[in-house]
Amino acid sequence: MVRYRFDLLLLVLLVGTLVLAWSIGRDVSQPNYESLVEGQMGHSPAYQAFDANPNFADGLTLRVPPDQSVFDVVSQAGVSVLGSCFEGVCGTCEQAVLDGAVDHRDSILSDEEREANEYMMICVSRCRSARLTLDL
Repeated sequence: MVRYRFDLLLLVLLVGTLVLAWSIGRDVSQPNYESLVEGQMGHSPAYQAFDANPNFADGLTLRVPPDQSVFDVVSQAGVSVLGSCFEGVCGTCEQAVLDGAVDHRDSILSDEEREANEYMMICVSRCRSARLTLDL
C-alpha cells in the first residue's frame, strides 16, 4: 500500500512539473482569444459561414456554418483529421492553407506565422474570406 502512495505522489509531482514547465514557456503577452469568446459561437459577426475546399477531392466544397468549426465539418464529411484539445492550444489539428484569408484564433502560431497564412488550427480558427482551401 505504501508503494502505491509513493507512485501516486511521484505521478502528481511529475504532472505538476510538466504543467509548470508548459506555463513558463507560454507567451503570456498574447491573450487567450478562445477563452474571451467562449460561448459566443453563432452570436458574433466574426462567426460567418464560409466554404471550405479540401484539396484532396476535385470539386468538393464543404459549407462551414457559424456554429461549427472547420474540424467538425471536415470530420463529418469523412475526412480523417487529428484533434485533441479543440481549444487551439495543442497544435494537433494544424493544417496547411492553400488559399483563403484565415482568422487565426489559436494560441499556438506566432504573429509571423499568422501573417504568413500558411497553416491554421482547424478546431478554432475561421476564414475571413468567402472560401478556404486546405491541403488535407
